[in-house]
Amino acid sequence: MDTELSSHIILLSQMDSSDGSNLIISIISFLLLLLGSGLVSASEVAYFSLGVKDIKELEDEDSPTSRLILSLKEK
Repeated sequence: MDTELSSHIILLSQMDSSDGSNLIISIISFLLLLLGSGLVSASEVAYFSLGVKDIKELEDEDSPTSRLILSLKEK
């Protein structure tokens, strides 16, 4: 565990601290990727947690979205 910690310290010490724009871009990129991951995970949970009542309501609707959801659910 000490070698892992020391490798992180070495990596941090090699970063150029005079250029803060790289850090800002990295943080913004990380937050955007985290947001995208959260959205995909949330939609996956919502899709796979459809109950019988929800599926029946989708069958009663006549919208392109409901037809798409039902066709994906059947696969």
